[in-house]
Amino acid sequence: MAVGAQAGRATLYCDPVHPTLNTLSADWIKTVKRTSPFAHINWTAGCETQVVTLDMLIRDYGVPDFCKIDVEGFELQVLNGLSTPLPALSVEYLPSAIDEALRCIERLQALGSYEFNLSARETMHLKWKQWQPAPKICSELRALPVSARAGDIYARLLSTEDAHEAGYNAGAAE
Repeated sequence: MAVGAQAGRATLYCDPVHPTLNTLSADWIKTVKRTSPFAHINWTAGCETQVVTLDMLIRDYGVPDFCKIDVEGFELQVLNGLSTPLPALSVEYLPSAIDEALRCIERLQALGSYEFNLSARETMHLKWKQWQPAPKICSELRALPVSARAGDIYARLLSTEDAHEAGYNAGAAE
């Protein structure tokens, strides 16, 4: 089963040699195939899989305290299947496909007032002690060289009072 913007079925592209790089995004494959870390990956149409949304999972299991979204270029589609903000989450970023990460930040800001932090190479060590507004994270991500390693964008929802005090508002992504 996979998670996406709407329920249904989709093709899961796989490389048996690198099973952690499975994806539902043919567009992401085209984008990253041009970069050296992915040039040798041989994705094939692996199988049809059922797709559900985050909203469906929340309906069935409740709101998670934290949600890690690491779906190889399908992060925005997962977020598009969410209609209410989550308290905390992370999405993967890949410098050779940074526009996907920027769109994820934009989507999160449309859902609620979030503040952000970065962690390079899945170390789970945050870059800053203070959480940052969306424009700062967007600027940092745009400045990454294509050859930089992947990492995670962490987001945490601000309370209405904290968002007002910090001057954040939904939709304020750069």
